[in-house]
Amino acid sequence: KKGKDLLLKYDPKSAYEVEEDGKIVLRSRLSGVIGEVNGMLSVKKHLIIAGDLGLETGNITFDGSIQIKGTVMAGYSVVATGDISIESLEGVNAAKLIKSTEGDVFIKGGIFGKGETMVEACKNIYIKHVNDCTLEAKGNVIIGFYAISSNISAHEVILDERRGKIIGGKTLAIQSIL
Repeated sequence: KKGKDLLLKYDPKSAYEVEEDGKIVLRSRLSGVIGEVNGMLSVKKHLIIAGDLGLETGNITFDGSIQIKGTVMAGYSVVATGDISIESLEGVNAAKLIKSTEGDVFIKGGIFGKGETMVEACKNIYIKHVNDCTLEAKGNVIIGFYAISSNISAHEVILDERRGKIIGGKTLAIQSIL
């Protein structure tokens, strides 16, 4: 049997309809990734940086999500309204500021902050390890290995139950430290 056509709801600010070969096709008005907002299809702003954030890119402030395939170099900052993902295994070394005003921060490696690095997230921070930096999350801070000489503030701080350690620094959690 032939199926029934259903009304496809989409955000007209990020997509538009075009008729091609007798079919109605949705086209994006902007670069990004497809997502759902209030039951409607939407194209969300998403910036991909293929390498490191540093001299070639400068500091970045972006309205949307950022995926950095490399790392954030010493002294540089990244601020985004959406999620921030830093995918370098080497982690972050003395970056100035990593801040998500509405989303999560994910750092695949860890941070060697040298007392300079500040990481802020409206939601959660996911990180492998933290050395000598400041983490502030309105949600949770999830640490895979350890936090050394760092200042951590969150709703809840969660450590890996077998390998997780907090050594020195100051840790403040509204609900619990697990």
